[in-house]
Amino acid sequence: MEGMEPPLPTEVGGGPSFPTTREEFEADPRVSWSRLTGKWLLEADDGTEFEYDEGIKRWVPVVCFRPRLAG
Repeated sequence: MEGMEPPLPTEVGGGPSFPTTREEFEADPRVSWSRLTGKWLLEADDGTEFEYDEGIKRWVPVVCFRPRLAG
């Protein structure tokens, strides 16, 4: 839907607020810099992964495709 903003991390993963500045990113043990993507990554306490989008200045959930193993 056009005009809708993505949910805030506290709305998606719960828990404490996420950092919003470079200084906070560097001080937060949940945050790391990805050389591969050139973006900040955060793993919430529940294991949910987020990527910081500089364009909208928000953390957005990372969507991973994990194929099912035949069993």
